[in-house]
Amino acid sequence: MDNQENIIIKILKNITENKVSFISVIISSISLILAVIGIVVAVNSSNRTSELEEIQNSIFKEAENEKTATDDDTTISIEEKTTDETTTAERDTTDETTTEEKTTVNKTTSSETTARQEETTTKKNTSAQNTNAGGNSSVNTQPNGLIQKLHVDGTKLVNESGQTVVLNGVSTHGIVWFPQYINKEAFKTIRDSFGGNVIRIAMYSDPSAGYYEGLSDRVEEAVQYATELGMYVIIDWHILSDGNPNIYKSQAIKFFNKMSAKYKDYNNVLYEICNEPNGNITWANDVKPYAIDLIKTIRNNDPDGIILVGTTTWSQDVDIAADDPITGYSNIMYTCHFYAATHQDWNRQKLEYALGKGLPVFVSEFSICDASGNGWNDVYSANQWMELLDRYNVSFVGWNLSNKAESSAIISSSCGKTSGWTDAELTESGMWLVNQLRSH
Repeated sequence: MDNQENIIIKILKNITENKVSFISVIISSISLILAVIGIVVAVNSSNRTSELEEIQNSIFKEAENEKTATDDDTTISIEEKTTDETTTAERDTTDETTTEEKTTVNKTTSSETTARQEETTTKKNTSAQNTNAGGNSSVNTQPNGLIQKLHVDGTKLVNESGQTVVLNGVSTHGIVWFPQYINKEAFKTIRDSFGGNVIRIAMYSDPSAGYYEGLSDRVEEAVQYATELGMYVIIDWHILSDGNPNIYKSQAIKFFNKMSAKYKDYNNVLYEICNEPNGNITWANDVKPYAIDLIKTIRNNDPDGIILVGTTTWSQDVDIAADDPITGYSNIMYTCHFYAATHQDWNRQKLEYALGKGLPVFVSEFSICDASGNGWNDVYSANQWMELLDRYNVSFVGWNLSNKAESSAIISSSCGKTSGWTDAELTESGMWLVNQLRSH
């Protein structure tokens, strides 16, 4: 650049000092122009180089900035992802906590609701019990307000809401021989461990086999325990060796007059007026007239208590009763008894026939052994019986609560306990019965 300027200066100086010719002047002018052009080109080139450098620098800076920005974005993205993961974890934890809180709240609410429902049910039942059939207020003589009053509807037992109720439980043996099982803890074991909701109190009607007036105190004791535990109870006039119920008819009338007067306001008491009529008797001439007289006696005190009527041939002939039922009274049921190893298809057909004709039937005594009560156990036949009872919602009570050395006793003869029995302390028939109670 400095050399070019020196050339121009020299040319101008020569023109001035030496007065060269016109041609020389032209040549010099051309050289000057070329020199100027060269200078311009050089300057422009320099400027372009600077601009290129600036552009390159700008590009490099932008690239660097983009890289930095990308790195920053990546960092931000990583931080955001970490934050999102943390937030998700916190949300999951929060959701779990919330779920637990909701579960706790729901359980609490459910418990409170159940408590309120129970309180309402208690009040409702207590109110119902404090009003007699005529609508007049009376003293509630029944301690447990949760026992619903039952009535017969068609062939079934139903509660106050019209829902079908099936009673399942255990019968005592003769209470004159096995009075030790009349205790509250024994009944509580039947309710809580075995799953039963009814206890049958067997008082033999023949004085030589058990009945005397003082024995009714044990019956009343049993009713009290069952009532306090919220269980139903059957007062059983246990005709057996006497066969014809009319033999001790006057005693039966006296007994049930006392029982029905005492328990007329109880929701849980059922009256079984003749366990197993048998022998040379008939339904029409012997059992039915007896039953009508006992029904009248009970109805004079208790207008709507459930009465169980035995049938001929040890309470097997429900088919005969179905063809000639007692009329003019409500809440009457007829008993069917079976011992599975002896009573099989022909007896089941009797029951099905009676139910088909609309006769309400209650199986108030049965076992899985033969009719002697001390024979072999027929589980197959017993299961067939249960299938039939379940199909028609028939209530059943198993024989018997004792440790007597016989097949039908449910407590092992080696067990001296009078309550709190374990499964290992039951007989084969006892374990079978308990499994049935637990599954119903």
